[in-house]
Amino acid sequence: MLLFVLLQRHSIGTTSVQYAHWFLREMSEEVNQVITAICEEQCMLSYKVVANNKA
Repeated sequence: MLLFVLLQRHSIGTTSVQYAHWFLREMSEEVNQVITAICEEQCMLSYKVVANNKA
C-alpha cells in the first residue's frame, strides 16, 4: 500500500512538472512574440525618424 501511495505521488509530481514546463514554454513563446513585435515597431519608427531628418 505504501509503495502504491509513493508511486501515485511520484506520478502526480511528474505530471505537475510537465504541466509547469508546458506553461512556462508557452509563456516564453508569447513573450518572445511580443518582444519581437516591439523591436520591429521600434525599427520602423527609427527608420522614419532617419528618413525625416534626411529630408
